Amino acid sequence: YQRRVRELPPQFRRSMLLIRRGFCSSSVTVRTRFAPSPTGFMHLGGLRTALFNYLFAKKHHGAFLMRLEDTDQSRFVPGASENFRRVLEWAKIPYDEGPGKGGKYGPYVQSQRLDLYREHAEKLLKNNQAYRCFCSEDRLKQLRESALKKGKPSFYDRHCLSLSSDEIASHMHSKTPFVIRMKVPAGVTIMEDQVRGLVSFSNNFVDDQILIKSDHFPTYHLANVVDDHLMDITHVIRGEEWLPSTPKHIILYNSFGWKAPKWAHLPLLLNEKKEKLSKRHDDVSVEYYMNQGYSPESIVNFVAFLGWSPSNETKEVFTLDELVERFKLEEVNKGGSIVNRIKLNWLSSQHLLRSIEKEGSSLVPQVRELLEKELENIGKKSEAFNLDQDDYIHKVIVAMKERAVFLKDIAHQSLFFFLPLDFSTQDSLNAKQKLWNQNSEKVVNDFIQEVQQIPSTSFNAVSISQKAKEVQKRHSIKTGELWNPIRYLLTSVSAGPPVPVMMEILGKDLALQRLQKELVSAHNR
Repeated sequence: YQRRVRELPPQFRRSMLLIRRGFCSSSVTVRTRFAPSPTGFMHLGGLRTALFNYLFAKKHHGAFLMRLEDTDQSRFVPGASENFRRVLEWAKIPYDEGPGKGGKYGPYVQSQRLDLYREHAEKLLKNNQAYRCFCSEDRLKQLRESALKKGKPSFYDRHCLSLSSDEIASHMHSKTPFVIRMKVPAGVTIMEDQVRGLVSFSNNFVDDQILIKSDHFPTYHLANVVDDHLMDITHVIRGEEWLPSTPKHIILYNSFGWKAPKWAHLPLLLNEKKEKLSKRHDDVSVEYYMNQGYSPESIVNFVAFLGWSPSNETKEVFTLDELVERFKLEEVNKGGSIVNRIKLNWLSSQHLLRSIEKEGSSLVPQVRELLEKELENIGKKSEAFNLDQDDYIHKVIVAMKERAVFLKDIAHQSLFFFLPLDFSTQDSLNAKQKLWNQNSEKVVNDFIQEVQQIPSTSFNAVSISQKAKEVQKRHSIKTGELWNPIRYLLTSVSAGPPVPVMMEILGKDLALQRLQKELVSAHNR
């Protein structure tokens, strides 16, 4: 880092070294913000930005706030603001200040702060660091088309910067519509990004950005800088797409004579084709994942690893508290991060396992509700049994936990625990073809004779497994040759928990009843 600083022009060296030392000074209270625009609902990238700001603030015992940047009224989407708050609440990422919570830096909605932005724009005008632009839309369109034909970037040509005071007064008197543009100085703008290191921008390629539009609303750039300063934001952590805007923001900070915050720009999110994630063509809405059944813990864990991974660490399953403790901005990657559904499903299954092991009995009401919905969908709720037995449902949850990505999977995959069996379905026919062979009837008959000897009080997975070993030894067969046909008779399907576990849950009477009854039926099918 110091070698790169020594290569800078002298006027930048000291300031860059001070920036480096002051990145997270213990004497400064860290304040971060999530500042979405209500032009659409929360997507994965937005949730990641909110999460990284939250993790960094809490890591350093600071404050995390939310601010709604709603100055682009033409693209406002009804319900978007509520969606941001609802998703953050669901994800258990609470903000300390913001809409609905208040705070001493409010209001936290930009459309309620318009006078502040106009006041600051006027200061720039007075200090000759901004100017009024009276160019018509037709003239601006001609400039853009001319630049396009020449294959050059479309920059404003500063026509109005050279207007005399009399010309400006004339336009104002005739009420010509105007915007206020920032006056970009000559030279180079240099920043240190906590993810990308030193980044320099030639000001020749920084446009005189509009700060106040003709409708008197501020643009993102002015409102963002003014609010970050007035709200004492110390660290701006946002997506890589905002990196080209950063020199404009730094120039504004310098124009106002303010100290700029520290910057960190997060890498792009990519789909599995390694293309930038598209709101139109990819599943990016957080509500989509919520509705699919992913838990807050799994989504937060997944999003945390989109661009970040802890060094010297093989662990991948983290709680939010663990993420706070482990998170470091220095470990954020520069390269794009792929949104991998297989990885997300694995994390979902791991968090579900944790939840069942930690609080399995508390999940019983949710699973019962999911079971009832499943049964209603297939028109068999009236045939179900044991739905009122909490202990029975809890045992089913524990037995099915290894096969589930979502809690709803447990309900969907465990119907054979709650319904009479149906061997006429295609799944059942496929299961018989896969699990049944010419020796199955004889082997299962022998197994039935053995397990009948087990007293009801000690009818459990251990005693059932012991009897199974005796049958295997007598018939010189492998484990699968015994369990496969029994699984078929007990469930009518080919997959499920270990057979001894299923038999223990069903109980001796029901397990043997199914084996005996379906063995006869299987002989006739």
